Amino acid sequence: QHTSEVVRIDGSGNVGIGATSPTFGSGNGLEIEKAGVTTLRLENTSASNSFEIQADTTSNGIKFHGYNDAPFVFSPNATERMRVLSNGRIGIGIFHIKGDTSDNGGELFLQVNNNNTTDNIGAINFGNNSNTRLSKILAGTSGNPTSSYLTFSTSDTGTQSEAMRIDKDG
Repeated sequence: QHTSEVVRIDGSGNVGIGATSPTFGSGNGLEIEKAGVTTLRLENTSASNSFEIQADTTSNGIKFHGYNDAPFVFSPNATERMRVLSNGRIGIGIFHIKGDTSDNGGELFLQVNNNNTTDNIGAINFGNNSNTRLSKILAGTSGNPTSSYLTFSTSDTGTQSEAMRIDKDG
């Protein structure tokens, strides 16, 4: 049984658990304050899916934990844009991540919605701290949805140009 205040709701609507004066840079919110590992858990009533955010002073990190093989889904503007599965696979721009699920390694899958015939279907850009895109690996389709190519681009004085292309013939 607690003999001191544990939860505070101030006059502006801020909520503090273990925090006597919850304050935020802008707007209102929920602050949980505790020494050691502080955890916020969201769980549905059947406990089939749950999610935790932890501020962990022992490892000096912020941790995101999902349970029961539930994926992490990122949906800006209520549209799914990225999914991280419990096996480490990451899908960007797709809902279902395809591939051999017996592989225990990580996989990044990029997909765009297009006509699948003559489009750029994914790219990885490499840049520096001034937001300059210096190099790029690009995948595209050429003529039909099962024929693809990869291009590798580098830059000289900030302008990217294709340095190598690998097509279906190698």
